[in-house]
Amino acid sequence: METLFTEGRNCSQTQIIQFFRESLTSRMLSWVLIFALLNLTGCRYYYKVSRPQGAFQDTIETSVSDQKTILLISDGMVYELSQAEISNSEISGIIKPLYGYSRHIETKPDRPNRYIKSKESHILKEVQIYVPAFVKPADARASIPLDQIEKIEMYDPHVGATVGSWLLGGVGLVAAGFAAFFILLLIFKESCPFIYVFDGEEYAFVGEIYSGAIQPQLERHDFLHLPLLDKQSDIFQMKISNEIKEIQHTNLLELWVYDHPESVEVLTDKYGVEHTFSNLTPPINAFNLAGNDILSIIKQQDGLAYVGEDPLEQKTITDGIILEFEKPELAENAKLVIRAKNSFLLDYNLNRFQYQFGDAYQSWQASQKNAPAEQLRQWTFDQNIPLSVYIERNGAWEFVDYYNIIGPMALKNDVLSIPVDFTSDGPLRIKLEYGAYFWEVDYAGIDYSENVAVTKHVVPIQSAINQLGGDVTHLLAADDDLYYVQPEIGDEAVVKFVLPAMTDESRSIILHSKGHYQVIREPSGRPDRQYLQSFREPGQFNRFTIEYLQALARAIAE
Repeated sequence: METLFTEGRNCSQTQIIQFFRESLTSRMLSWVLIFALLNLTGCRYYYKVSRPQGAFQDTIETSVSDQKTILLISDGMVYELSQAEISNSEISGIIKPLYGYSRHIETKPDRPNRYIKSKESHILKEVQIYVPAFVKPADARASIPLDQIEKIEMYDPHVGATVGSWLLGGVGLVAAGFAAFFILLLIFKESCPFIYVFDGEEYAFVGEIYSGAIQPQLERHDFLHLPLLDKQSDIFQMKISNEIKEIQHTNLLELWVYDHPESVEVLTDKYGVEHTFSNLTPPINAFNLAGNDILSIIKQQDGLAYVGEDPLEQKTITDGIILEFEKPELAENAKLVIRAKNSFLLDYNLNRFQYQFGDAYQSWQASQKNAPAEQLRQWTFDQNIPLSVYIERNGAWEFVDYYNIIGPMALKNDVLSIPVDFTSDGPLRIKLEYGAYFWEVDYAGIDYSENVAVTKHVVPIQSAINQLGGDVTHLLAADDDLYYVQPEIGDEAVVKFVLPAMTDESRSIILHSKGHYQVIREPSGRPDRQYLQSFREPGQFNRFTIEYLQALARAIAE
């Protein structure tokens, strides 16, 4: 059984530079960004395997002309072929064994592979020719008929993964030093309070709450799984912190504590409904919307998330994953679990979008406060910001639900219950769709088992003390008109709960919260009102984001 928890406008290179020159703050951020990205990537880049199309002879002739390194791979051995020539339908040259060469074995053909540019750029000049066993000549000169070649592989720069590791997170972010990670947070982040859990000695960051609720009318309930780090104490201690330039309004904090059999795990969906999992299984197939196989990326919870295609190859404004699951014959409902988060690129481009308003930003913000909640939500759907879920029915995709915005700071396990009784025989096909580069999906799994009985305890807040020693318990105790407001960076409160006595069963803890926040921005300059009007069009923010990323990718590629 799988386990849930493991402890718009054309944007040229010139315009990107211009954006960073708009203010002193932006110029400073641009330098910090460069510093942070260098730390995140550790001077590492990514490459991908490519198999040339067309005649082998044309590929080899071009490679020889470009002075690339020719490698012969045969019967478990690798040879370098120097002084290569092609004549009479043969390739010939001086061969030298390369003992210990293993790049072709270590390289994963179906995903980005990391290399250190300063030390390993030579691999981009290699041409690997696979041939069957051949007789090694005594004079070290070999000739291989072209019709004996099985395949040719080369390594090309994977611009998408390289840029993605810088801006989207992914593998580069996993390996990042915390200082650089925090710098990126200060530059890009614009979402909701941070939650830390006390482990008996220090606080560990676990996630963020009510992401995307950027206006009072968008206030919502949120459900975040919390680890039980200090199992020796009956006091559960956590911290809610404002670390971004925003004003946070939290209405409620309480714990939902579930005692349940050891054989199951528990999650709560966005509606506040708990679900148990006893047979969570990964998909049997997974493809992105371009048709590329990404099963190896999302079949397990390992932090290696699918972030998207090479930006220079992205043809549509949306991306996503088509999942195929085995389906029991009599199944009527399924619990779809994802482990995912939003990308830093989404936050960063929301910031860029807001700066387009210039001097008109404050008046625009005031108008947003008076807009109907449904209008604001519809704009996010028009720009493909939530992660939408579709089921294939009679050969057509049918929308069933969506996952709330999670935020970019931490991967989160989330669940939706979906009906499957109307689907046809054969594999269950599900599509996850969202704006390209807006989500990072680490895992997807499904469970058809019936929910089992669990014991639920709603645990009220015992105390909440802010950084000044003030008691704010009453502001967080109930879903009412009272709010704990955190207007400044550094505002925080230590929150304590008294847990019910432990039983022989396993325990899961969910933080139930409710609130909203206001993003603080101070852009200046004259806005292009006609251009801003274009963002009323569905997909315009997606184009705005993709064009920026493509311009950045071209600049890096050059």
